[in-house]
Amino acid sequence: MVQTIPIRVKEVREPRSVQELQDLVRAACADRRTLVPTGQGTKLHWGNAVPEFDLLVKMTAFDAVVEYHPADLTVTVQAGARFSEVQELLKENGQWIPADPPYSHQATVGGVVACNSDGPLRFGYGPVRDSVIGMRLVHGDGTVSKAGGKVVKNVAGYDLCKLYAGSFGTLGILTEISFKLRPLPEATETVLATFGSFPEVYEAVSRILRSPLLPVALVHLSPEAALSRGLQQAHTLLVRLAETAEGVAWQREALRAWLPGFDLAPGDDLWERCMERDERFPVTLRASVPVKELAALYAELEQIAESEIVSHPGTGRIYAHAPALPEVRELRGAAQRMGGSLMVERAPEGWKRNVDVWGFSNAAELELMRTLKARLDPHHILNPGRLF
Repeated sequence: MVQTIPIRVKEVREPRSVQELQDLVRAACADRRTLVPTGQGTKLHWGNAVPEFDLLVKMTAFDAVVEYHPADLTVTVQAGARFSEVQELLKENGQWIPADPPYSHQATVGGVVACNSDGPLRFGYGPVRDSVIGMRLVHGDGTVSKAGGKVVKNVAGYDLCKLYAGSFGTLGILTEISFKLRPLPEATETVLATFGSFPEVYEAVSRILRSPLLPVALVHLSPEAALSRGLQQAHTLLVRLAETAEGVAWQREALRAWLPGFDLAPGDDLWERCMERDERFPVTLRASVPVKELAALYAELEQIAESEIVSHPGTGRIYAHAPALPEVRELRGAAQRMGGSLMVERAPEGWKRNVDVWGFSNAAELELMRTLKARLDPHHILNPGRLF
C-alpha cells in the first residue's frame, strides 16, 4: 500500500472545483511554479527523478459521478473518484469498466487513465484507454478543453483521448472522464498449473493461444513469486476465464484435457493477490516484447539475483521485482533487440538519478512528444521532467 508521497514538494493544494483548479494553474503559470497532479499518489513513484516540485495538486475532491446511463453502457465520473468505488457502483447494474489496474482499491480514475495503467486483463479487453470515450482537462495555461464525448459513437475529429491517456499529467490535469462499459461476465474462474521451467510455461501458452479457448488473462509466476503468494515453489501459470457459466465450464474442462496438470486455483482471492505490485522489493522493471520473444527475455531477467518475476504471456509484458538496481542498459538493449522496450517502473529516487528510467529510443517520437508538450503546456509547469 502506497502511504507516503515519494517526491519532494513545497506545498500541497486540494482544489474543489474546476474554477478553483483553473485559478491555481493560472497563478502557478504566472509565477512559473511547477506542479504535479495526483489522486491517491499510488503512481507518483513512476517516472524520472525530479529534485522538487512547487505544488502537489490533489484531485481527491473531484469524486462525483457526473452521469450514469446503464441502458447506454456509459458512465462519466470526476477524475478523483476511486476506481474501485466506481466499479462497485457499476456492479449494481451488472456492468463494469474492463480493466484491472494496480493498486485498484486506492487508485483514482484520473490516475489510472493518466498513466494508462492496467493489468493482465489487457489481454482480453485491451488497454484501459480503449474504454475511454471522452474527457475534460485543464491545460498548463489554465484553459479547459475536452476530447471525445459522453456517447459511444464519437467518430468526428481526432481521438485526443488516446493522446492524454498515458501522458502522466504532462499535457493537462484530468477533471472528468467518460467510459464505455461492458456487462459483467456471468461467471469467472482461474485455472492453475505448475511447470518445471519457463520454456514449458511458454509452450503451454502457445498451445492455448492456438486453441479455440478465449481466456481473458494469462499470468505466469516465477517459483519465487509463486511461493510469496502462498503457492508451491514452481513456475505457475494462471489462466483467467470469464464468460457464461457453461462457457467457463467448457473451457476449464478443455484445459484439463489438452494440458494435463491444470486445475482450479484456490479461490478468486489468489487472483486478486496476483494483481497487486510486489512492494517488498525496492526495484521494479517493466518490459514488453513480442510474445514470440518472451522466453528469451525471461532468460535475461532471470539472471537478476534474488528477483521475483511476474509475466503476462498473452501480451508479452514482464515485471521483475529486485532488491537492487541491475544493469539496466544491458537488459534494455536485449529487450530492444527483440523489438520491445524496458523501463524502470519503481526505484529509490537516488538510484533513478543514475539511470534512464523510460528508455525512449526513437528520436522522432521523442521530438514529437516535446513539441506537443510545448504546445499544450507552454511554460512547462505540469510534471516537468517526469517523462523526458
